Formats: sequence, C-alpha cells, structure tokens
Amino acid sequence: MDKLTAIEEIRQLKARYFRCLDNKDWTGLATCLTDDVSFRYPPGKISLEGKEELIGNFSNRHANTLTSHSGSMPEIKLKTAFEAEGIWSMTDLVVRTDVQGEQETTQGFGRYHETYQCLHDRWLIKSIMLERILVITPQVKILSI
Repeated sequence: MDKLTAIEEIRQLKARYFRCLDNKDWTGLATCLTDDVSFRYPPGKISLEGKEELIGNFSNRHANTLTSHSGSMPEIKLKTAFEAEGIWSMTDLVVRTDVQGEQETTQGFGRYHETYQCLHDRWLIKSIMLERILVITPQVKILSI
C-alpha cells in the first residue's frame, strides 16, 4: 500500500468514527477500533481499555445527548507499513438533556492524538488521547431538526 493511499484510508476512518459517534451507531463505531483500543481524556480522568469498555462508556455517556464532532488539519505519519500516528484539530458540540428537559451545551476545541494499526488490509484506531484546549459552556436552547 502506498503512503498516500494509507493516509487517505486513515482520513476516511476518522470521518467514519465521527459519523458513527454522532449517529450513536455503536456497531459501526466498533468497526473503527482495534479490540485493544485505549482512550484517554486526562482532564476528565477518563481512561478506557478495550473496545467493549469504550463502546459501553460512550453509549452510556451519550444516551441523552446530541453531538457534532469535527476533525481537521490531520498530521498523519506512517511509522511502518502497518502502524501510523496522527494529530487532528478537533471541535465538538455536546447538548445534554436532563430528566427535567433542561439542556446544557458544551463546545470544545482541542486535538486528538491517535495511533492506528493496519490489520487485514484495514486501518483501525488503536489509541485515542483527547486534549482539550478550550471549553465553552453557553446555556442556550438547542432545538433538533
């Protein structure tokens, strides 16, 4: 596999990851991850190991949310034919609705630091570390379409 093809496949992988996360397509999200994926979010003291734990945590945490995630300006470096690492600028908007119907919005900006593994000619996310640079919590009413 040539370098540019591998980089494009990793870019498509990250796009699929965001789409599945925002659509709460947990089965689809699982297809983006290695079985032993790790997820770290140091400010939130979140540390997850393995696909099952990550999917379980995300599905519980986002049960009452609307989300929109975006990644851009990737810096992807192939380490070997089967390993890569990347840094993505990120922004997300999370709208949480509590049991009384009150909404809380959070908009975050930062970077994803990730590693990837190519297994059976398919790139997968092996590790994710979310670095937050700025978090905005305006309290506005968001209506879904």
